[in-house]
Amino acid sequence: MANIDTSKIEGYAEMSAEDKVKALEAYTIADPDYSGYVSKATFDKTASELAQTKKDLKARMTEEEIKAKEAEAELLKYKTEAETLRREKNIADNKAQLISIGYDEALAQATAEAMENGDIATVIKNQASVLENAKKIAKGEAMASTTPPAGKAGDGVKTISKEQFNNLSYAEMAEIYQNNPDLYKQLTS
Repeated sequence: MANIDTSKIEGYAEMSAEDKVKALEAYTIADPDYSGYVSKATFDKTASELAQTKKDLKARMTEEEIKAKEAEAELLKYKTEAETLRREKNIADNKAQLISIGYDEALAQATAEAMENGDIATVIKNQASVLENAKKIAKGEAMASTTPPAGKAGDGVKTISKEQFNNLSYAEMAEIYQNNPDLYKQLTS
């Protein structure tokens, strides 16, 4: 409810209570301006006419038009299904390629989905992870395939070749002579 602006009533602040009541009873409020609004009756009439027009239009639609609309809806459905299948195929193909180059299955799935979604940051992050693991594996394989350095022979078991022995320094040869004379004899004969 709107409040009455008492500042528009002359001398209101100095009036007695009875005078204030009389002044308020005599005060008239201007009618609101609804010129920019549509009356409810006009709105209801227009809404009713629109509903009737839609009903009439639907009734006038030929059977061909109805079939065309149904065909259009079905085509849209098939397009959506085809797009979904294309996406799934791309993800599966990318996943297979990623697994073939060393990705584990879960990481390959995540990376393939990121590739399909255009999420390059995730693809790069996952690639860095795979490269790091490949480096660790390569380093482990390199360490495993490296022959141990020439050293002491224990229990008369030959641990170095004659060629390796010939490349040793005099001090290393002397150590073999001291620790394993049998090996020294085999290597010098």
